[in-house]
Amino acid sequence: MEKRYSNEYVKHLFSDDEKKEIAIDLAQKVAELKQKEDDKKAILSELKSKIDSLTAMLNVAAVKLNNGYEMTTVKCKLNPDWKAKTWIINRADNGEFVKERKMTPDELQMRLKMES
Repeated sequence: MEKRYSNEYVKHLFSDDEKKEIAIDLAQKVAELKQKEDDKKAILSELKSKIDSLTAMLNVAAVKLNNGYEMTTVKCKLNPDWKAKTWIINRADNGEFVKERKMTPDELQMRLKMES
């Protein structure tokens, strides 16, 4: 008579050595997962920073385009108008009028030159 075999789904109890192997593999996989999660956080943080930076630059460009100008600091020359008691302020680079402002009481005081 011919011997017959079959494959059955049965419980296998792990030996201590097998449990030790599984524990080592588990610890390595946990450490690998933690490292991958840390890498993911770093990459996402870097991408978010780059996206935020580009968004800010886009907003600045849009405001400039919409306004048609931008405010900058330039060297200006103050010219006194003593009769009107005002300062006429013009750009030093092209002479363009910037604004006019009243002189302060301190600016209206005559200065005396003192010898040292």
